[in-house]
Amino acid sequence: MSQSPPTLSEFNAQVASLVDQFGPAAFCAMPGERPEYTLFVEDARVIAEPRSAPRYPYGLHCELRTGLPDDQVADYLNKWLTTGEAYEEFLGMNVCRYNCQD
Repeated sequence: MSQSPPTLSEFNAQVASLVDQFGPAAFCAMPGERPEYTLFVEDARVIAEPRSAPRYPYGLHCELRTGLPDDQVADYLNKWLTTGEAYEEFLGMNVCRYNCQD
């Protein structure tokens, strides 16, 4: 049986901790661009992958609205987390990882 993903609250708390550590802009990018870090879950722990990591291109990040002022990035990222959008994107990217039989 596949392992279980972190719960929504676990995921959000871990992402919030990484945002506190690296800053909100580190996980956000405009459409067609990539952020400084992307998010992965490894052994039920959310980790930040830097651009130099091989799996970086396949990680999760917050895509900003075009024209969003820099001073609104933190609020936009917080909304992405608190509405569950980030978690839903994570689950969508990992559907087979958690739902397929070995």
